[in-house]
Amino acid sequence: MYSGRSLHAIDGSNRIMLPSGWRVEGAPTQFFVLIASENHFVVCPPAVFETSLSDLRANTADKSLIPKLERELNDRVRQVSLDRFGRLPLPSEFLTRAHIEKQGELIGRFSKFEIWPCENPALSEAERQPPSPELATMIEQL
Repeated sequence: MYSGRSLHAIDGSNRIMLPSGWRVEGAPTQFFVLIASENHFVVCPPAVFETSLSDLRANTADKSLIPKLERELNDRVRQVSLDRFGRLPLPSEFLTRAHIEKQGELIGRFSKFEIWPCENPALSEAERQPPSPELATMIEQL
């Protein structure tokens, strides 16, 4: 469903327009936005997110880690809905963490898509806040 790449401006209300081909009739209007380790967002419909969350729980060998992982994930995810014009609101704290300012590059990954900064600043390792290995695996598998 989400294929191709496109650059879109981020408006003053932190919204980015989805490509028209991604907004066809019957397409999801609600999404989970996750801040990922490489300073970009992963955006997925609820069904994709729920499947990944179930997989994380099932594949975590030490079940006592699940509450910690869920709390960590909660800090990295927000649920958002498209407005009537097809604009996706982006959490301002995520924009800051991902160093996305005026434009974002949307990159389709079929069942989900990513939003990357167009400015692509060089970041020191100290500025990066990678998720735990278990959560990183879950995000990469999204």
